Amino acid sequence: MTDPLLECILARTDEDAASHWRQWRSSQDLDSIEWRHALMVPMIGESRLQRLVTGDPDAPRLTGLVRRAWAHGTARASTARELVARLAHAGIGPVIIGGSVAAFAHRRGNGPIRPVTDIVLLMPRHHVHRAIAVLRQHQWVPSGAAPATKAYPWSTFTSMHLGKDTLRIAWRHVGTPPWRSHDVETALFAKPGELLPIEALLLSRLSAHGAWADALPWQSDLALLAAHPIDWDALLHDAAQLSPDALTRLHAMAGVIPGVPRGVRRAGALPLIERALWRSARAAILAGQRVTGRR
Repeated sequence: MTDPLLECILARTDEDAASHWRQWRSSQDLDSIEWRHALMVPMIGESRLQRLVTGDPDAPRLTGLVRRAWAHGTARASTARELVARLAHAGIGPVIIGGSVAAFAHRRGNGPIRPVTDIVLLMPRHHVHRAIAVLRQHQWVPSGAAPATKAYPWSTFTSMHLGKDTLRIAWRHVGTPPWRSHDVETALFAKPGELLPIEALLLSRLSAHGAWADALPWQSDLALLAAHPIDWDALLHDAAQLSPDALTRLHAMAGVIPGVPRGVRRAGALPLIERALWRSARAAILAGQRVTGRR
């Protein structure tokens, strides 16, 4: 890791955090701060950040990033719950809140704040078209055509927007080969609740091909979510079966973030073979598209 702000977030001690913070601040002009850095500052945690900005003339602006993240998160979490209620009233469900809204809602105490960049709702794929019709009645506008029925196994989400808010309607929480899509969705909706379970949420953030990548590095999400009580055996089992690349990321963070297990089990042979075949098939499809001029 070479980003001093990321290392500040991951630092175990205040001394290490202060060292990385000074390195970041010495090269940072807040008038031209990167968007992802503006999102990352609230993840340091309010109490630690207060100590880091002591004596900094820009302290009000830096702590203001925390207040902004809290305000945006609260508003979008409220919007997400309103949307779930509207869909439930229309007989659409189960609907689970996922993505950065779920990470924000899982927040405990006065710890780090995970900024909410969009709203993610997960639901069974056969409800998606009806959900879009319901949400259109409330001024949400599709960002494009919803997938045709035959396209669902090959895709993960479709988007809508209202003003500055983006809504992603998803039917899976990890990217997966089409022939395993049903297994992922069956596991996801087996025990539905209001929020994506913390293990599934962490897996979705670890997956390199998740449905809602944004400007935050995945290590930041792991630093926030790993602080929760997690059923690591269940998480590692799902990672091996549904998203083998998540195991590699977990292994990279072992020893860096407390709670991440060192003895990460490797995926079995079948998921690895499937992944290799999927990559080969995708490469062949892209090559064919280039040859025919469709790409």
